[in-house]
Amino acid sequence: MIKKLDIVKILQNLKDKDPFFISIDLDKYAQKLLTNAVIICEYDSSQLIGFAAFYANNTHAKKAYLSMLAVDATKQGRGIGSSLLKSSIEYLKRTGFYSFDLEVHKMNIHAIKLYENFNFKIFSETESSFLMSCNILIRENEQ
Repeated sequence: MIKKLDIVKILQNLKDKDPFFISIDLDKYAQKLLTNAVIICEYDSSQLIGFAAFYANNTHAKKAYLSMLAVDATKQGRGIGSSLLKSSIEYLKRTGFYSFDLEVHKMNIHAIKLYENFNFKIFSETESSFLMSCNILIRENEQ
């Protein structure tokens, strides 16, 4: 069972090291994820070392939104983010979702490359962010 404190710990660690990290109340954000998101976790022994949190509540359009992909700063570069993203996409395929969207800071080059490796494409941008999307399943009327 994932604990709010474990989520906050990873997010705080990332926030301390990344000047582009979101500036929000981490405790409230962690609670929002626990209440509303699907969370896929990666553990080392019993310690949480990474998680993917996404909203899969747009069941009409079958569109999911990745809210957070976070890997403990000391464990990065080991394929954990890829594993979490792959598991998230597999979950969405099994549950019949068509697309997976996300927002990423333009300066987060490592994350952008990861998302591009999973066929996410930029569909829009703001001054500081790219909005990206990945087709998961093809709708019957799009074939």
